[in-house]
Amino acid sequence: MKSLKLSKLACARRQLEAAISLFFHDADAVSIHTLTCAAYNVIRDVNGSRRGSPMFAKERYAKMEGGPPLNALNEPENFFKHGDRDADAELTFFPKFTECLLVDACEKYREMTAECVPEFLCFTLWFMMQAPEKFEIPEEWRSLADDAKELQSNDDRPGFQGRLMAHLLELSDGRK
Repeated sequence: MKSLKLSKLACARRQLEAAISLFFHDADAVSIHTLTCAAYNVIRDVNGSRRGSPMFAKERYAKMEGGPPLNALNEPENFFKHGDRDADAELTFFPKFTECLLVDACEKYREMTAECVPEFLCFTLWFMMQAPEKFEIPEEWRSLADDAKELQSNDDRPGFQGRLMAHLLELSDGRK
């Protein structure tokens, strides 16, 4: 295999794309969380070095009154990566928080790079469609969001991704 020359953000994008693919295929929650956290942390660090606005999940949410402390948010990712201090420990893991980290990382990546990555848009719409009344859908996404409401069905992640990605490809072909 040839060597790869990668930027930090290119690595984060690849990790997010892999995590999203695993998510939509109902794959292992621990692997999805680990990839998501690796990408999230890179994006957060690059954003910080550029003096960008704080990300939500680990920077603002942890500081909110009544919010969980940062070490509680980091506990699963550290548990999944390390065994030197607690080899016999067990953890109760709530994978739903991974979705918050994933959407936060996708949105910050888009903000920092101005890239509209179809997989990121697909996941973000999935996330928003879980509670559409809680989100202000960007104007340029409204038609996709309306279609996504119809496409989403009974937590059918693979079906949602397949149908929405095909729809996104149709839209991009129509714009050429």
